[in-house]
Amino acid sequence: MVSWSTLPNAGTNGDESISLAKIENEFDGATNWAADGLTPIQLSDYYEGGALVPEVAWNYRIPNTPGDPISLNDFYGAVWGTFVNYAMVGGGGGGGAGSSSGRGSNNVGNGNAGGASNISMDTDTNFADIAAGGAGGLHGDSNNWNGGAGGDSIYGTGGALTPQNSTGQAGTGYGSGGAGGGGDQDSGKGDTLGYGGTGGAGGTARFGGSPNPFDVNNVKRYKYNSVITFSPGINGTGGTGSFRNGGSGTRGRVGITYDGDTYYYDTAVDHILGSFATIDDVP
Repeated sequence: MVSWSTLPNAGTNGDESISLAKIENEFDGATNWAADGLTPIQLSDYYEGGALVPEVAWNYRIPNTPGDPISLNDFYGAVWGTFVNYAMVGGGGGGGAGSSSGRGSNNVGNGNAGGASNISMDTDTNFADIAAGGAGGLHGDSNNWNGGAGGDSIYGTGGALTPQNSTGQAGTGYGSGGAGGGGDQDSGKGDTLGYGGTGGAGGTARFGGSPNPFDVNNVKRYKYNSVITFSPGINGTGGTGSFRNGGSGTRGRVGITYDGDTYYYDTAVDHILGSFATIDDVP
């Protein structure tokens, strides 16, 4: 059942009447009225694929060729838009390098920060957000010779704690931080104890879209065929140039949820809202 339309559904509550006013309410036909407000709304304004009715699987009953016969009964189950939510994370930061002697005293070997992820929609400027990337770890700044673990994210797990004299592990999944490189525990050469690098932070999580619980009359439905553009934050690379390198973070990701499905992306994409629905999805 299409529960996000204000119009009744065929086969479920098809005995409920459909009126031109109800169609106008769903598809905002009032935008077609003349400035004097006296021009009546016409059913011919509502062909599928026109300015008001998106061409998607849910609207398959509505003719898409102006001039073809069109009736109120064509609009059972028709819908303007849907509820959309997203969960997005920025790129994870890289871990700092481990030190061979003492604590780090400069920026050599610091991990690089992850990049920010971005999301936007062409039909609604309010559907736009940025998820900051995680900070990079510091060179030789942990409490002992072990390299610090990387930070987790909503889509990934940071690199594990690094033993002394070992390279830091990369994060796994998406948006997680890399572990710091291990420091030099006194090797018997009379050198000073080295310290491990700190882990990179996981990317910031951002959530948005329609309110929850959903309300079919809420303005936070989004029009089908809108283009959602996503750009993932790059992963922060681990620190180098010191005793043991830090691990790299992982790139950003988004999950876009609507109509009971979630679509995950970790590369740049233009997702067309409703484009994956087929006639088999229509109740």
